[in-house]
Amino acid sequence: ILARVNGIIKSEKVFSTIPLQKNISPEDSIYGIDSNLNNGSVKLIKRIGLTRIRPHGDLAWGSVEATKGNFVFPDYRINRAKSMGLQPYGFLSVTPTWAGPNSTSLPNSLADWENYVYKVVDHYKNDIKEWEVYNEPYFQLNSSQYLSLVNSARAGADRADPTAKLIGWSGTVPVKSTDNYYYKDLKDQLIQKLNILSAHYYPTRDGLTGTRFYDTLRNHTQVISGGNMRVWNTEGGAIGGPTFYKTKSDYDANDSRNDQTADVPRFFANHKAADAPLYYYWLNFPSTGDHSPGYSYSWTLN
Repeated sequence: ILARVNGIIKSEKVFSTIPLQKNISPEDSIYGIDSNLNNGSVKLIKRIGLTRIRPHGDLAWGSVEATKGNFVFPDYRINRAKSMGLQPYGFLSVTPTWAGPNSTSLPNSLADWENYVYKVVDHYKNDIKEWEVYNEPYFQLNSSQYLSLVNSARAGADRADPTAKLIGWSGTVPVKSTDNYYYKDLKDQLIQKLNILSAHYYPTRDGLTGTRFYDTLRNHTQVISGGNMRVWNTEGGAIGGPTFYKTKSDYDANDSRNDQTADVPRFFANHKAADAPLYYYWLNFPSTGDHSPGYSYSWTLN
């Protein structure tokens, strides 16, 4: 529905009917979602039948220890998600202002970083078993810097919970070829400390339709770990192009990737047909707020 004033589009509303979903446990699900844990988000996640969540900010260092030594844990949000049958994993990221020059930099003190990891893993050791070390670190950190973060995270996590699993690499197409991919020089040291590899393939953007997506994920773990480690696609989307909102500045009528109504069911049908239950696909999910300059949106769940 488009609202026009004097011929100018002022707003657009998109409606969708979502059928009731079967109750599936996180252990039996291969789908997850990128989202924070606010009330509106978890209600919609539950309604559409997803069970796993990658919360970017809720457990980040800059959120739980905004002031050095003062830990504030979002127990209400974690408990609410768990009570709804949802399973978040931990996201170890975001350097606080007191701990480094910017939010994505290497911390001034790895001891402070390790202490944060220890505290948050210990606090949630009965609720969360998987923890991801930074988001797309290769944009900010060289291989030795990232290895230092992973080593310290491993030490802190092991002290808190020896059963904790670390997810790492977290990159957009890190395996470009068997001879050229991010952090190749310290690959062996990294995989000794990690339990799960993460990747950020966007199937439509990267041309990975149908079973090619899973062939790529299998190649990813084969190249890095000889096929011995699982790989989760912890960020991605059926839509890799501009928005389908015609009122937004990045809308491109000539780009077929904006046809979400066609792309989403096509992608998920191919996903299921691939019969690869050990590989996770995590769908991007926006929460209420501003997505891009000049456009705001909200979700209403009835």
